[in-house]
Amino acid sequence: MSYLLASGTLIIILLAGFIFTVWSVVEFIKDWSVVSKAWQQMDTFEKRLLYMGLSLFVFIPALKHHPAADWYIAKVIIEMLPVLAGGFFVTGVLGFMRQVHKVRLSSNA
Repeated sequence: MSYLLASGTLIIILLAGFIFTVWSVVEFIKDWSVVSKAWQQMDTFEKRLLYMGLSLFVFIPALKHHPAADWYIAKVIIEMLPVLAGGFFVTGVLGFMRQVHKVRLSSNA
């Protein structure tokens, strides 16, 4: 009986996740004009921060397996890079959300 309950719960969680994903995609498509206008109005610096944060997150695992990763200074730098990447990424996302907020306010006014 407990397997049936666990299976049912898992199916409900998966269905809810699927429904919320579809709903989010529909809402994103409805707001595409706002998103694209905000991206165009965003500063180049904020875009670069977003790109740099994403690219650092992609390259950090490769750096951890580099032959020089056993050196002390490399270990210190590799441990600091996720914090730097997170800061860049979050700053870029905050800049983007600020622009989205400005576009929404100007379209409602």
